[in-house]
This record gives sequence, C-alpha cells and structure tokens, in this order.
Amino acid sequence: MAKAAGNKSKKITHVVVRMYCMGTGDCFILKFFAGEQEKFKMMIDCGVWQGSKAHLLPYMQDLKKYVDGKIDLLVVTHEHLDHVSVFEACSDLFTKDFTVAKTWMAWTENDSLSKVKKWKTDHGQKKKALAMAAERIEKSLEDPAKKEQILSAAKGKEILAAKGIFTTSLKNFADIHLQAVNGSYVGLLEGMRIAKKEIAKDNIDYFYPGDIIEDLPGLDGVKFYVLGPPEDWESIKTEAGGEGESYHHNKELKGTDAFTASVLSTPNSISSILPFDDHYEATSSDVYTNPKEAWRTIEDDWLFSAGSLALRLNSLTNNLSLALAIEFEDTKRVMLFPGDAEYGSWASWHDIKWKGVANGVDFTKDLLNRTVFYKVAHHMSHNG
Repeated sequence: MAKAAGNKSKKITHVVVRMYCMGTGDCFILKFFAGEQEKFKMMIDCGVWQGSKAHLLPYMQDLKKYVDGKIDLLVVTHEHLDHVSVFEACSDLFTKDFTVAKTWMAWTENDSLSKVKKWKTDHGQKKKALAMAAERIEKSLEDPAKKEQILSAAKGKEILAAKGIFTTSLKNFADIHLQAVNGSYVGLLEGMRIAKKEIAKDNIDYFYPGDIIEDLPGLDGVKFYVLGPPEDWESIKTEAGGEGESYHHNKELKGTDAFTASVLSTPNSISSILPFDDHYEATSSDVYTNPKEAWRTIEDDWLFSAGSLALRLNSLTNNLSLALAIEFEDTKRVMLFPGDAEYGSWASWHDIKWKGVANGVDFTKDLLNRTVFYKVAHHMSHNG
C-alpha cells in the first residue's frame, strides 16, 4: 500500500494491491482510494503458466466479486501464456457480467501498424518452428528403435533421461508462446485474442515510451509514465550490458532463421535450406539404412539446437512488455510495473526524451530512485 499526503476529498491518498497467486504468472488488482472512498479499479494481466479451469475458477470468482464485475482500466503487458492464459481458461467469467472501461497495451500490439504485422508474422514463424521442433523431438524419443539406439551407447540411460528433460523444457517454452496443436497456429495466443476482441472489444489505447498519462477520471493526483517497450529493434533484442550490469550468455539470433526454415520445410524431403553445410550431405544413403550403422544417423539430433531459439523467443517477447511507472504527485512516490521487461528494455528507458524535462536530466533514473513498490520481472527472465 502506497500512501499520499493531503486530505482533499477527490485526490487519491492510497492504493491497495491484491496479487492472485495461482501459480507461475501475473494477475493484479489495484484499488485506488481517496480517503475511505474507492475511486478507481485497475487490473494488470491475468495469466498462469499451467492450471486447469477447476484450479483457476475460485480465484477468478473472488476477483470478479472483489471488483464488483467492473474494471476502470485493464493493462495487458505482453503476449505470454503466464500473463494472458486465464482470459481464455475462464473466458465465460470475463465475457459475461464483466465490464472494462479502458484497455491499455504496448504499441507492439497495435495490429494496424505495418511494422507490427511484419514483426508478428516473422515472430510467428519462429514460434511455429519451436512448437514443431518440440513435437518432432518428442516423437523421436518415443520411437523404440531410437530409444534402443540411445541406450546402446555409453551412458545411454543418462543420455536418454537428459534428452527427455530437455524435451519437456522445450515443450514448456513452446507452450508459453503457442497454444495451438501440432504447431499449426501462428498469431495471437487465445487469451490475448479474447482480451482484445471480447473483453476490450478492440477499444484499446496503445502506448509508446515517453508517453505521460494524467487526469484520468477518478485518478486525481496520479500520473502514469510509459517506460517500455522500446521503439527500436536493437534495444528489444539486447539482453546483456557491461560487466557487472547483467548476466552473460550465448543466446544470439545467429542461425535461427535457417533453423526455422529447416523445421518448417516439408518433413522427409530435402530442403533447399539444410541445418548443415552441403559438403556434409551424403551422396548415398545405403550406410544409414544398415541397422548396424544406425548410430550414425543425425536426422533428429540437430533439432536439439531449438533450445537457443526457445530462449531467444522468450527474451524478445519479455522486452515487448508495456512497462509503467505510477507516480503519486504529492509524495512523488512511484510504483513500478515492468511486465517481464529484461535488460534491453530497461537500458532503453534512460534514453527516453520526456516532455517538459530539461536535456541532460535522467528523469527515468529519478523515477526509479523514487520507487517504493516494484513488481519483479520474473519467471525465466534471464535479465529481468
């Protein structure tokens, strides 16, 4: 609870934050008060990585009762399962006797922009490739002949177990982006579609870094500062800073386009884009059809490089989060809700040219220094 000074009857004095802990995911309700009078209700995200409707229903019934079926502002930070899935799982609760006055999303969700359409198509193809790779690896490990081949090698049991763990993790990463079956779905997660089309009914405001929102009805004395997502691709894909600023890793985009094209090519056919150089291609397949030489086959082994693609997709989407700083004007205290923004987004905030702020003044740093409530960018964010 953050409190502001002053006793004006209309001015916001404090906010109560309720967090619905349904599992790995985000769902927040913020109630803003002027003294004892409730003035404004805000909802941020509604998702969980895994959870049946039976598990989620009691939470959502409580949420609906808590807000009396009305939300003044719904914020959806980004398109990840653990931030939007409950809109789908409990869609009947959100699409009946539940009203939302305003919906906010990042500019990267504005499907009318040609830049966004192109990016989502490219990104969607990579999501599809990830889902298909996970499916193909799983089927391969279920093949008795393949299992026998792995088990016959040195430390075969350990290798098979490790491949199984990897496959489960890969499927989990695929699921967080893509809910469709057999990798056939490219585009919105169903939870995001419901949020846009059925809850917001396409009445959505899209925001850019540097936007300042104030004078919202019912929110006297409160300002919103939009920090992210960045407008440039370089910032979105940046995951690490200088020494001591972040963790380092080797998750580069290099090679993912070729990998995606190879996975999406027709199964059992020779693609014009192969996952290895031409000189490695055998002119005769006789040796590989000999059961005694089965250990030589690598038809599925290259798919295990999908791990790099999975990590890259996750971080890129995190950096597309709508990041908000909420300021109480009287006390200058700030609440920070960054979605799951990672390093690339955070670093870009310091380059924002805020309206009315003198050149050379790092107003973003000032906002961060005044933060008294911080929603941690979490679950699988490498540099959140």
